[in-house]
Amino acid sequence: MWFISRLADWAAKVLLPLGGQGLFVAAAMDSSFVPLPEAVDLWLITLSVLQPHRMPYYIVSAVAGSLLGCCILYSVARWSEEKFVETNPRYKDLPRIRRFVDKYGFLAVLVGSVLPPPMPFKSVVIAAGLGKARFDRFVAAVVIGRGIRYSAQGILAVRYGNKIWPVLLKVGPYVFCGMIVVIASIAVVYIVRRSRKCSAPETARQAKSSSDAV
Repeated sequence: MWFISRLADWAAKVLLPLGGQGLFVAAAMDSSFVPLPEAVDLWLITLSVLQPHRMPYYIVSAVAGSLLGCCILYSVARWSEEKFVETNPRYKDLPRIRRFVDKYGFLAVLVGSVLPPPMPFKSVVIAAGLGKARFDRFVAAVVIGRGIRYSAQGILAVRYGNKIWPVLLKVGPYVFCGMIVVIASIAVVYIVRRSRKCSAPETARQAKSSSDAV
């Protein structure tokens, strides 16, 4: 663990000051095995405030780096299967998260990729890998979710800049993510209701077939 801590310190001091390229590498590390709590979010906001015209580039760098890290973690979990969990006691909450991911799939990964800490997004990624979720849907969910998160941060940073700097760092991401939770909840309710409506005719046909057989 000391090695990971030293690597995280090195990333904060060396990679992040490199701008978009450092942001890409840091995002990849943070989304895989080297935790950099909120460092990517804070540096994205900082870079966007300092260089507003390069904000889209910083967003793309952060999304691409995070996607790379998530794909690495997903692949390790997918191919190592249960052994990955057995050797990592930090993921003791994984069974509960895995049930959530297995049930909601795309939406679970999407919401997880938008929400800031303490959302255990790494556990969501691992659960998707263990459950062998479709890779294309997994990638799409991460890209959309991270795109929403980082775009919101970049836009807020450019829009308000230094005027509400302390508030932007502490409150901005959470306010936006609260909106995403509401939207995701509405989407889940819609999907559940639609699936029930679709299954109703099939149940009726099965009941009719059973009565005819009798």
